[in-house]
Amino acid sequence: AQAAPQVDREVFAYLPYWQAGYDFPHWELLTTVAFFAVAVDESGLVSDYSLWGEDVMQDLVDEAHAHGVRLVVTLQNFDDEEIAALLSDPAKRATAIETCLSLIAMHGADGINVDFERVSLSVKSEFVTFMSDLKDAVDEAQPNGTEGHVTLAGPAIDGAGAYDYDELLIHTD
Repeated sequence: AQAAPQVDREVFAYLPYWQAGYDFPHWELLTTVAFFAVAVDESGLVSDYSLWGEDVMQDLVDEAHAHGVRLVVTLQNFDDEEIAALLSDPAKRATAIETCLSLIAMHGADGINVDFERVSLSVKSEFVTFMSDLKDAVDEAQPNGTEGHVTLAGPAIDGAGAYDYDELLIHTD
């Protein structure tokens, strides 16, 4: 593997599945690439892998690692009712965490990025619990011999006040 990128801050790039063959012209300017996305349902199970699990994704992970760049997989759900059902049930949260660990292991990724849009205020604390438990599980799994990398995509505007940013920042990378 090449040396780590020579940048003085985190440079996080999303690569959507429909651009899976994209040729990054400047790997040296990146620290993390997030594959977007694997959809998860209200039970915490995958409802759509997109291309995750395909050879092109293994090639992407291998190329990122060859350039000293982390590769994480994005777990996605944009349905507020499904998100609330998932986050409000400890068993479903645990299933989602196991799903995340399985997705990481599938290609030797370095972690997870969570993109749950329209989180309901009713599950504000449960979202923090989920992210904290996920971070602990990924740290324990030590993907690629590291502490792992757990991030989340926050909203541009949190009109409902559903994101406890102070706590979420403590429990994520």
